[in-house]
Amino acid sequence: VTCKGAEAVGVVGLIPRTLVGDHLSVLGGAGARSLATRAGESAEGIVKSLAGSTAAGGRLVLFAMPDEAAATVEVLDPLDAGLVRMAHWVAAETASVGLVTDYDKQRADAQQALADGREELRRDPAAGIQTLRSVAVAYPFDEGVRDEARRLATTREAQAIKDVEALRRSIDAFAIYGSPEALDDMSTRVTQLTVSFPAAEDDPTGLRGQVAELATRAAELQQAWYVENAGAELGRLERLVGMLSRTTGYEPMAALYLRSIVDRWGDRADEASPFGQRIAKAKQELEKLLASNPDLGKAVPPSPR
Repeated sequence: VTCKGAEAVGVVGLIPRTLVGDHLSVLGGAGARSLATRAGESAEGIVKSLAGSTAAGGRLVLFAMPDEAAATVEVLDPLDAGLVRMAHWVAAETASVGLVTDYDKQRADAQQALADGREELRRDPAAGIQTLRSVAVAYPFDEGVRDEARRLATTREAQAIKDVEALRRSIDAFAIYGSPEALDDMSTRVTQLTVSFPAAEDDPTGLRGQVAELATRAAELQQAWYVENAGAELGRLERLVGMLSRTTGYEPMAALYLRSIVDRWGDRADEASPFGQRIAKAKQELEKLLASNPDLGKAVPPSPR
């Protein structure tokens, strides 16, 4: 719609009152809300409005400004008691108003967006929560889709908050008791949460940042625990290997002790820490021994855990 020199342009629609009922649904910056179909009612900053129902049957949707510029929706004096007369206008010389009278495609799009959001929530909870919230905003007039998207996002976020608090308590428990059981519990929780909420710059819920912070604290406590508890045992085994290396035919026994080190702490060989470096050295020495005498691999079984 274009009118040179006009202060405002738009469209006026006449819709049977039996179709519209006593209210319109409008969507603006503050979200979706109702607008009574009484003459004189109006709403500003509207990007979409719905007259009727999205359910199969009667429906009529007016999308004000497809480029999502805000319009004013105004209910005017009706020309007939059986009609609702409403205007969508923009304070400009030019405006675009899209009119949809068949909601089937929008309904299908909403259902697909919900299905995609549900799948993303399963694969990547952090991203899925945000996607489902976006679905609820994008399809405000599809009450079923909107409410289900909100429910799924809210439920998963609430569970994540509980899991984060459980991890926090687990870290505190390990810091106090320092037992292997507490270490296992803390490590398991850290792994689960860092997989579900990996660190990323985009973090509207704050959950990624909380998980990353707790994972860092857990790693520091774990490293300190290994230094204090495993360090003594590692040192004993290292000394035994060193003593054996000065004797003839030391290889089988040295390989046995080195295998014990690798089997116990091999998963820490890649750590950039003194403990990890010692494990990496033991791993290299074992590989060197087995390479020089392949039969040692058969003679030296994995150590019991």
